[in-house]
Amino acid sequence: MFAVFGISKKLAAKELDKKLRNVNSSFTQKYKALSQDEQKSAYKKEVDRLFNKMKPKQVSGDLATPETAKDMLTVMKRDPSFKGLGIRARVPARNKAGEIKHSKTNNKILRTWVLLADYDKHLELFEIAA
Repeated sequence: MFAVFGISKKLAAKELDKKLRNVNSSFTQKYKALSQDEQKSAYKKEVDRLFNKMKPKQVSGDLATPETAKDMLTVMKRDPSFKGLGIRARVPARNKAGEIKHSKTNNKILRTWVLLADYDKHLELFEIAA
């Protein structure tokens, strides 16, 4: 499974909306005290600030092949509302000894995201362990 990870203005706005839902926060109190025009400019300024400090998150759905992920990446790179784009692959999680991690409750294999460049290395480790 593959996906495109990055930062988007839409995710930053969603994070800010979540922040504004907390009625008791000092940021929300200051925001509510502003006039409507000031609120719009403060909202835009805060979205830009969050956009610049966010860590990459999944911005595409789960994709079956790296080729489809690369196609999605080329389309997203044209849009200026995205930055820091990259492809990651879902692989089995490993502990420090290199063994595959299993869930403590249902013994399923735990999975994590790695950069596409590291995908081949993880595949080789998985084939050796299997």
